[in-house]
Amino acid sequence: MTEYFNPLSTLLKYPSPVCVECEDGECLLADHVIVTASLGVLKKAHETLFSPGLPLDKAQAIQKLGISTTDKIFLEFAEPFWSPECNSIQFVWEDEAQLDSQAYPEELWYRKICSFDVLYPPERYGHMLSGWICGEEALRMERCDDETVAEICTELLRQFTGNQNIPKPRRILRSSWGSNPYIRGSYSFTRVGSSGRDVEKLAEPLPYIKNTKPLQVLFAGEATHRKYYSTTHGALLSGQKEANRLIELYQYSFRAETTKPNI
Repeated sequence: MTEYFNPLSTLLKYPSPVCVECEDGECLLADHVIVTASLGVLKKAHETLFSPGLPLDKAQAIQKLGISTTDKIFLEFAEPFWSPECNSIQFVWEDEAQLDSQAYPEELWYRKICSFDVLYPPERYGHMLSGWICGEEALRMERCDDETVAEICTELLRQFTGNQNIPKPRRILRSSWGSNPYIRGSYSFTRVGSSGRDVEKLAEPLPYIKNTKPLQVLFAGEATHRKYYSTTHGALLSGQKEANRLIELYQYSFRAETTKPNI
């Protein structure tokens, strides 16, 4: 098995031999390709990424399944302003019950940050807070610069603790899963109108056609695991599953070849 990490793939042609066309024009030929692109990337690009295009049922599964954006915001402080027994700082807005929409107005994206957790032990992490934000508000956060996010988070902490002397963090680190063109989301999920059958269909290898070389294009990644979608271990297990498919294929071929009768 050969792994290529660069350059990026722009087109995958099948059936055999499978040809992976790269951004720099190089064409990589293979008997089998395991596609681990995220569901977000497949939603965006599957129509142009595969030639021929994906079967209708697989394309429909991609369309029906959901993927959302969840980001983390890490704030590092020179000294802790929280007490040693503090594990989390929770935010509760009194006027949330009056919202007519599930999403906040664009300028109030920060209200989707529900808390900051204290990372322990400080010997390992330093004086670090970890916040979560999800949904459309996470995408709006990603469009802001670090300075703006740091200022807003500092004001939130001052407002909810009542401590106006909280300094700005000396460093901020945050994820941007939604706007990353090679990820386009954080976690897949079975949204209304989809089911586990769509997950199974997404994971089904190509081509479907009998009497052709099997398992030319395989699919792995967290969105393809029927039970553990949206998890890292689901992604790992899905990759192992596809590798085992190929192992079993060649073991069967080897046994068939070695047990042929001599004529």
